[in-house]
Amino acid sequence: KKSASIEKKPEPPEKKDDDLPEWLGGAKKPAEKPPDPKPPQQLSKEPSTYQPELKSFSNPDISQLTEVQLEQQASLLTLQQQQHELRTATVLSQQTEQLQSIIDRQKHQLSEQERIFHELVRKQVSRQSALDMEIKLQQAKIDHYIQ
Repeated sequence: KKSASIEKKPEPPEKKDDDLPEWLGGAKKPAEKPPDPKPPQQLSKEPSTYQPELKSFSNPDISQLTEVQLEQQASLLTLQQQQHELRTATVLSQQTEQLQSIIDRQKHQLSEQERIFHELVRKQVSRQSALDMEIKLQQAKIDHYIQ
């Protein structure tokens, strides 16, 4: 009787894998929440690096793969943060150069305006002294005619 040899043998229910989640057929685990031993972290102004908390699994292959993936994610986040900091530093450097260029132009314009102002003051003083001399000469002529 071949039909009897083809029949599947049912697996005993106690062979469920405890490492699998319940939705994949693993055993149901009690939902216990361990107390949080970590105090809240304070914000720091120094650049920080992301250091993920690694969870341990009983299956060494999954655990090692997960650990590698978490390390890669942490490295990627660190590199992205460094890239952002470098971009920010580059932008700040460019803005500093532009600001210095503006300051240099303004200093040059100010010195040019001061030079022009001093030249105008010198010309005005010269005209004023020439006018004073002309007035004195006219006054002397008038005084001469009166006498």
